[in-house]
Amino acid sequence: MTANQEISSQQAELASSLGISLDESTSLRQLMLELDKALGQQYLLEQARCFILSAYRHLTKANWESISESGLSLEQQYELAEIYVGSDKFKQSLVTVLKDPRTRFTLLGFAKSRNLEKRVLSTTTKAYQHARKILVDKELVAAKPASKRAQASADSHSQSHAGADKSPAVNAKPDVGDSVVNRRAARRGFTDTRHADDNLEVETESIHRASLGASEMAMSEEEFAELEEELSSSKKPAATNWTYETNEDRLSLVLGLAGGGFCALLLWMFL
Repeated sequence: MTANQEISSQQAELASSLGISLDESTSLRQLMLELDKALGQQYLLEQARCFILSAYRHLTKANWESISESGLSLEQQYELAEIYVGSDKFKQSLVTVLKDPRTRFTLLGFAKSRNLEKRVLSTTTKAYQHARKILVDKELVAAKPASKRAQASADSHSQSHAGADKSPAVNAKPDVGDSVVNRRAARRGFTDTRHADDNLEVETESIHRASLGASEMAMSEEEFAELEEELSSSKKPAATNWTYETNEDRLSLVLGLAGGGFCALLLWMFL
């Protein structure tokens, strides 16, 4: 096997375009030195162009064997390469994956595992992922669809947010009126608002009945006469005059007695 058989057709094509002559004695390593001299500062850019076009061929599942068959103009090819080497971080990743001379300035294959004998590199490297992102951003390849697990997680997250929006508020502000009634009811031995309302109704009804009782205590003329007779027949202190000669005096006495009874009733109810 001769040394120049390790040189790929793409590498030989690039050398020819730069005026580098090859023969059977030219090794791959010697070719890299000649390309380095001829390309100068464009050395890494040319590597990036071949690498990103290799990723483009892999992602589009194409099988062309020459860069000229990619369907992209030379201007487009170098635009992609310049974007690629624009980041120092990914520039270093490219240098790392293309360390072997067999992977430089040639079309590569990609798989999960690297196989340098077949010029196949891994799809898990940062260099490949960067190339893929550039091609997606330029809409040259389709974006990778989300996995079923990621989609299920996104759907679950969306449903949890929707459920949280529909949940009722738990920190509702209590009614001020209810709080006042509950405090009053607690002082009387009640804790439920409904019991407090019932107690207020009972108190109102009792006051109403007391008012009716006071009005019913108004006495007729005969009752005034009987009351006056009983009071005059009883033994009276010498210094006190118990005779009521007019209806006004009698009414004052009765109202006084009724008022006293009414006050005693209220005190008995509320204390």
